[in-house]
Amino acid sequence: MLEARSAALDRLGIAASVTCAVHCAGLPLLLATLPSVGGGWLVSERSTFALIGLAVAVCVLALSIGFRAHGRWAPVALGAIGLGLLVIGELAEDRVGELGVAIGLGGSAVLVGAHVANRRFCAACAACSASEQS
Repeated sequence: MLEARSAALDRLGIAASVTCAVHCAGLPLLLATLPSVGGGWLVSERSTFALIGLAVAVCVLALSIGFRAHGRWAPVALGAIGLGLLVIGELAEDRVGELGVAIGLGGSAVLVGAHVANRRFCAACAACSASEQS
């Protein structure tokens, strides 16, 4: 049961991280077109921080469940680094422009890596415990 929750949360975490990356990378195009079609809320700071909040919540839940299952620190460390880069990139964007976007995209990529590593460690753990019970 714990394994299934972790797997679902990791998939959600990957989707949230990719959504953040698409949001950051596509922001210049969105700025030009969305306000004219009533989608200006997608490019607001509020939506950006909502996506970051979702990424934080899912990351903390998925990686903590995974850590309890497999006991490996690597996904937790990657998750912390990825979230830090995501937040730093967003906060720095006003001062450093495109570099802030690049930092945020890097954070999203690291978060995807954290969730993939978590999934692999959980799967290996589940395989080991299943073979020990047989």
